[in-house]
Amino acid sequence: MRTATLSRAAARPSLEQLLVVFVGAAHLLTGLATLLAPVWFFQNIGAFAPYNRHYEGDLGAFQLGLGVALLLAARRPERQRLLIGAAALGNLVHALNHTYDALIIGAPLGYWLRDTAPLYLFAAVIGLLATGRLARAEKP
Repeated sequence: MRTATLSRAAARPSLEQLLVVFVGAAHLLTGLATLLAPVWFFQNIGAFAPYNRHYEGDLGAFQLGLGVALLLAARRPERQRLLIGAAALGNLVHALNHTYDALIIGAPLGYWLRDTAPLYLFAAVIGLLATGRLARAEKP
């Protein structure tokens, strides 16, 4: 009976795996949206004029690839630190790009809280995943 309990506990995904799946799914869904519904994505999420279908598609292609790679990495994140680190770097540069835009337009606090701060939080979580700090924190 004890072995069955241990094997079920071992089969449960770790917090680290769940977070990598979440990040991978976010990238995958962004990629699908920009590839399959680029006008909708532009109008509802990434409304940075002027609209350019080709660039929306380019964004989708890279986001989709990154999402698939992260979802595959979620199986054994401890062996995929470099890939997760590359995703963290990409997300940090994305956040910095939003910071640049916010500074140029003199964005109000609401913009910073809604559009920029979550990107830094996302980048920080992925960065912690890449370093393995979250995995060490959850072990008893």
